[in-house]
Amino acid sequence: TQHTARADGRPSGHPPLVRKRTMATPEKIHVERKGPALTVTLAAPPLNILDIQMLRELADALERVAGEADPPHAVVIRGDGEKAFSAGASVPDHLPERVSVMLAAFHRAIRAVWAMPSVAIASVRGHCVGGGLELAAACDLVIAAESATFSQPEIALGCFPPVASAYYPSLVGAKRAAEIVLLGGRMTAHEARAIGLINSVVPEGELDGAVAR
Repeated sequence: TQHTARADGRPSGHPPLVRKRTMATPEKIHVERKGPALTVTLAAPPLNILDIQMLRELADALERVAGEADPPHAVVIRGDGEKAFSAGASVPDHLPERVSVMLAAFHRAIRAVWAMPSVAIASVRGHCVGGGLELAAACDLVIAAESATFSQPEIALGCFPPVASAYYPSLVGAKRAAEIVLLGGRMTAHEARAIGLINSVVPEGELDGAVAR
């Protein structure tokens, strides 16, 4: 990630800090800084569901980046395990008594991605679905393994993905965005790359190395 730093005049130095998970750190994400890069891992395998707790912890971590005197050059967001970056927002959190709280937490996390001074990189392997895809797409760069798949299946539940509906037209054009949101079909990594939803596709065993570059 050392080549992804923005040329905005920030000091190039960084504290030799590596954050390890302890009893005091969040339970559903892991945060680790190594040199100029911070890695935020969605740590609820196998599907890394974005429930309210995880979304709040994610927003907390990203908001702390914005407040650091020497922020990392890059923040990598990844899912724990091989099965999924994230299979999306929690279905129980869509119930009427919880959905407003879930949406507030989700939108806060997305705004935190956009507010960081650091380059945001989504490292995607496995399924990237629903809110997981919206989170990945909100990053500056999305790098995916060849086996990754992408979809916005909310339409099958009778609802619209809020960030996708508002943001995707600027990424892939109005017609492609409507297709993604209204049809809810699954895309391969190469298909997602072809329409401009993600930046690059690499062989499965080369994902970590590609992100590090």
